[in-house]
Amino acid sequence: MGASLRAGLTALARSTHEGEGCVDAVLVTLVDLPDLTPAVVARVLDVPAHVDNKHSDHVDETGRTHDTDRPHPPTQAGQPTEPGLPDAAHHSLDVRTTCDPELRRALRRAAYEGVPGHPALIGRDHWEGVVASATGDHGARTYFREHEHELVECGDLATGRDADTPDELNTTR
Repeated sequence: MGASLRAGLTALARSTHEGEGCVDAVLVTLVDLPDLTPAVVARVLDVPAHVDNKHSDHVDETGRTHDTDRPHPPTQAGQPTEPGLPDAAHHSLDVRTTCDPELRRALRRAAYEGVPGHPALIGRDHWEGVVASATGDHGARTYFREHEHELVECGDLATGRDADTPDELNTTR
């Protein structure tokens, strides 16, 4: 996970720096989350970057915001590598091309009953730090642990459990 995240963010930063577009944030998720739905992704994307994750007047009781001026949805940057993966696997790395300064500062991740999980939204202002800290199987875990970020509660939409074996996949259905 760490090497893939470093490679992806480095290549994206380099390509957008060379005039190939304005990319302010990436949405990163794992491909082995069978109950991850588009609703979870939408919730993580819709929470304003400046909202306090514990006390927010901007988010209703379901965790959804009422901000209708949000940028357009992310565009697909990757394809599934294996048939039969859950729908969420089709978007292991999504990119927003919105030129939104607030989004550049975003650092948030889904939580399931208070436990941090995926997907994670990483604004461009954090990419260098994430690249520096992403090692082994930890991805951005160390960076999130050391930096203030928002948790977006999604436990009403999914469990956040991953499935590493066929048996685990069968128990999540």
